Amino acid sequence: MSGSKTAKDGFKNEQVIASLLGAVSPEAQQLKAAIGITGETLTELVHGKKSDIWIVSDLLSFGIQTKKADANFNHVARYKVDKYGEVLGMPDDVVETLKMFCGDIKVDPDKKRLFMKDISKERVDNVLEYLSNNKRKLLEFVFYGEDPDTAPKYYIVTYQDKYHVFNTSDVVDYYMQSEPEVSPRSSLKIGGLTIQRKGGQGSPNDLQIKIKPLDLIRNTDYCLFVT
Repeated sequence: MSGSKTAKDGFKNEQVIASLLGAVSPEAQQLKAAIGITGETLTELVHGKKSDIWIVSDLLSFGIQTKKADANFNHVARYKVDKYGEVLGMPDDVVETLKMFCGDIKVDPDKKRLFMKDISKERVDNVLEYLSNNKRKLLEFVFYGEDPDTAPKYYIVTYQDKYHVFNTSDVVDYYMQSEPEVSPRSSLKIGGLTIQRKGGQGSPNDLQIKIKPLDLIRNTDYCLFVT
């Protein structure tokens, strides 16, 4: 599936869920009850923030991130390496290594970037050690974003016309179970979370982090509710 089609499908999914949360059908009532909504609900689609939908109901106000499990991968973060370095307080050598990986620092004039297999073991080990020691900080930035006022309280994953509801804190805990490692494709991974160079058109040297939403659905211990 192309990136543009994935983005369009994702926006359509946001619209469907926002409409459902504002409806009065039995399915809507079940979904609202699962996320603690009991009264009249106002929903707003949010653009350029970590939450896709903002909910206001009675005294409650919170964000929701939406994903479609039909897409093999959904990106959850995409920034310049310097942004990760600034927000997460990465050491200079880790930032440099990630810039080699993304192509911001050219080491070999014949290559636009380096894979982890092309980088010295010492450098790669330092990156893995940093990620292991700062895993929760990274995952919370990835799933909650930088601004606590727009952080999603829930993740809703759509799959085969059903809505799977997760606390964002449980999504973080799910990925906390795994340790960082070099992936078979010589990128980085933490369990089912992939850390890679974006590539393609528009900011190809960004560091992109992606998940497979289907992984969450298959691990039902972390799911609050399914419609």
